[in-house]
Amino acid sequence: MYSLLAGDEKVRKELEIAIATLIVDSLEEAKYFLQQNGAVLLTEPKQTSGNWIMFVKHPDGSVAEYVQPLPH
Repeated sequence: MYSLLAGDEKVRKELEIAIATLIVDSLEEAKYFLQQNGAVLLTEPKQTSGNWIMFVKHPDGSVAEYVQPLPH
């Protein structure tokens, strides 16, 4: 799989570390579950133009982006 990322270098570096993007119904529920199971938040949930996002490091060292779409 290939991705094309453009934009500010700082933002790109943050996005490049994720090996997966996961869509969830509730970022708060995902955050609670992940922390209870040994994951570490790399970023607190933050709102973007159409989503809430957070980056999480799993106990195995992998990093994933979690996304909760905003209602339209």
